[in-house]
Amino acid sequence: MRNSDVISGTLIALFGVLMVWVIIPQWVPSSRNDIGPAFFPTVLSYGLIILGAGLCLSEVCRYKKAGPAVEQAGFTKATFLTLIVASALTVAYCYSMTAVGYLATSFGLFVVLSFLLGSLRTNPVRTLLLAAAIPVVVAQSFSYILKVYLP
Repeated sequence: MRNSDVISGTLIALFGVLMVWVIIPQWVPSSRNDIGPAFFPTVLSYGLIILGAGLCLSEVCRYKKAGPAVEQAGFTKATFLTLIVASALTVAYCYSMTAVGYLATSFGLFVVLSFLLGSLRTNPVRTLLLAAAIPVVVAQSFSYILKVYLP
């Protein structure tokens, strides 16, 4: 059993529980509308709970079925550097979205992160098509379904 997956899944699920029961009720104002300020954080928190529990349970089930797995090495310097660059790009993305616009910044972030993670090198056509399509689908979903307009 890979202990890192079990620990990560448990911590992610616990963070989701903390968000739903403590942080959101205390810090986000409630609304009488169906989609108020607490709606998206609550949905994301429940998603964290489900995905964290799924990660933990899938590893436990895999262990019962296949036996112990060999633990992989931890962070390498390259992995840590990729994580730092991706975090910095995400912060830059948030700050530049109002100046440049959602579609352009999302496309750029998708392409740069795909390059960092290797997807752009292995399948560039698929990556560029997804980088162009996903921001448009998200923007249209927010505009027409949720009535929230992105910058």
